Amino acid sequence: MHLEFEAHVSAEVMAFRMLEYRSRLAYTYRKPVYSIILYIGSAGRGDSGQHWLSDSMMWRYEVIRLEDMSSDTLLATDNLPVIAMMGLTKQAPQDMLQGLDKLETRD
Repeated sequence: MHLEFEAHVSAEVMAFRMLEYRSRLAYTYRKPVYSIILYIGSAGRGDSGQHWLSDSMMWRYEVIRLEDMSSDTLLATDNLPVIAMMGLTKQAPQDMLQGLDKLETRD
């Protein structure tokens, strides 16, 4: 799995970077590569994660925009490193705190 965090690069530049990273990883390790890009803030708005150069060349990767996620979605993962990214969402601080209170009561 290849995780990429990005805050400043355009979707076009990122598409070709992801192509390069994925092909290098696949070549080096001779294993399938699953790539996910987590955009922070307003970066990558035009990136669908699906790109074509011609009919014969296409590549894909998962696109997650943290800014568009709710704290409830992150809390539902029950994964502390993922939950720690709540501050990168558009969620209001009071809603985040309420969500964390719910997490504490679930234990």
